[in-house]
Amino acid sequence: MARPSASRRAGNGAAKALAKMGTFACKSVFWICCGPCILCALCFIKPKPAGRRRGCKQTRPPLIRPTTPPPRLRPVTMSAIDMQSDQKTLDQSQSPFISKLPLEIRRLIYFETLGGITVKLRTADGKPHARRRRYASDVKELYYPRCIELELGLPMLRTCRQIYSEAIEYLYTSNSFSFATWDDDFPTIDHLHCYFLPQRLVQVQDVCIDWEIDSFYFNHHHGITADQLQFAAWKKSWTAILALTGLRRLHVTLYFRWRDMLDCYEEIWKPNEETLLEPVKSVTVPSSFVLVLPDRRCSTGIDMGESKCVLELPREIVFEDFELGTT
Repeated sequence: MARPSASRRAGNGAAKALAKMGTFACKSVFWICCGPCILCALCFIKPKPAGRRRGCKQTRPPLIRPTTPPPRLRPVTMSAIDMQSDQKTLDQSQSPFISKLPLEIRRLIYFETLGGITVKLRTADGKPHARRRRYASDVKELYYPRCIELELGLPMLRTCRQIYSEAIEYLYTSNSFSFATWDDDFPTIDHLHCYFLPQRLVQVQDVCIDWEIDSFYFNHHHGITADQLQFAAWKKSWTAILALTGLRRLHVTLYFRWRDMLDCYEEIWKPNEETLLEPVKSVTVPSSFVLVLPDRRCSTGIDMGESKCVLELPREIVFEDFELGTT
């Protein structure tokens, strides 16, 4: 087959080039003329939210409120006075831990295994979540995770009923329990009766609370004004503290979530100081009770009645320069 001549091949190439130039010219004219109109139309079109169908309204699922679990069929702890018919305990004299170690030594082991830490307890999805508080210093928690995984010798409590009966109280008497309103679905302090049995609740001796006065739970709306505070919810939480009849130490730190945006002292604390401190005066059980006020302008010379509450001003946080090692 004869190849086309050079002039014919050049003509075909020129025709294709002219066709491409014509197409490009048409597109350029189209976008120059219609581009501004298309951009204006896009500005007035309301985009649909991602994952939303026509006619379907997206709503946040309701929060799950904690509930009291059903009672056990029989007590776990031993009772030498009133033993139920279905309560059987095998003789543990063959165990060297029980037969050879005196009770005083066993109690020291229980304390080292189950106590001596700060347990951070929060409420989420209707259930308690416990973790170990990592730092006692607020400065450290600004740079590092607040909590680490909770590690306790809980398997010891499941070895036998005698060890459970001897050791269970150290889980409550030997640890400090920490609460914070900022990461709770519902205030954990209000629902301790759902997490602790009554006889264990009275064994709690050390409690720390980081309390947001202007948190979403303690006001009606997201706006922060004095007349929107739910004083009923505030008083309810302080009333819940009264159930801790064995409390020896209580440390409460009050602060404002929106302190960097509003003068919360002037708008919330100053006009409502007496109302906010009134339920605090009813807490008279702990011998060591410190209430850190939310602002350095607050007054510490307020009569707290029969309560042993000591009012303190917040300390000035000194931020460390970790790279240079200076403050």
